[in-house]
Amino acid sequence: MTETVMEIEHRGSVAVLTLNRPARMNALSTELVVALREAVSSAGEDPAVRAILLQGNGPGFCAGADLSPDQNLNGSGAVLADTMRTQLNPLIETIATVAKPVVVAVQGSAAGAGVGIALAADHLIMADDAKLVVPFAQLGIALDGGCSWFLARQLGPRHAWQVACSGKPIKAEQAVAWQLAAHSCPADELAVQALKVAERYASQATLAFAAIKKQLAAVETQSLSEALEVEAQLQGTLIESEDTAEALTAFREKRAPNYRGC
Repeated sequence: MTETVMEIEHRGSVAVLTLNRPARMNALSTELVVALREAVSSAGEDPAVRAILLQGNGPGFCAGADLSPDQNLNGSGAVLADTMRTQLNPLIETIATVAKPVVVAVQGSAAGAGVGIALAADHLIMADDAKLVVPFAQLGIALDGGCSWFLARQLGPRHAWQVACSGKPIKAEQAVAWQLAAHSCPADELAVQALKVAERYASQATLAFAAIKKQLAAVETQSLSEALEVEAQLQGTLIESEDTAEALTAFREKRAPNYRGC
């Protein structure tokens, strides 16, 4: 029987994407990486989808790269680097840049590139007993899955160095304190709480979210003048959208707006 590595469900306007390799802790096989990227990209282009929830089936969210022999990871360095450039890296970029809010729910553990997937999200929620594991140095390899960028950007290079080189798991409480995760909740409430967060984003001004996401991703490489120009361009675009018109009308009428994502 062929393994279904990715489950896709639509809960209202939320696309729920579930990694489905529980026997291998949802380790990232080539098939899963491709399926996840395609699913996120498709959800991003679907006008009926207003938010994306990414979760894992089984006791753990994602164990990182599948290191089993059938994944042929013992080839040349050039082959491995090319595989990262054509498969893993585009996946991380797709999650980080898709024009829809992305919520990731982590139970058990996220390890290696699984941490990169979690940190690429706009909103990370963890079970209280979950952890992020950055084991690269202990395996004799460099950071990947975007972990070098996400950790340094969030923690600063010196703190990121300590985290990466120690390999010590980051518990949920610490992840929240370091602002890697937005919040945590009891494990038996994770699925419900994560869906509520995604539904909340889906009910709001997703066009504005997409614009803000783009702005904040670029701000560290922009001058103030460049950032101000981008603000002007985006405001000029959004002010002509139906969602902005609805928001202004609702404000004047003292009622809740009904956003449509257009």
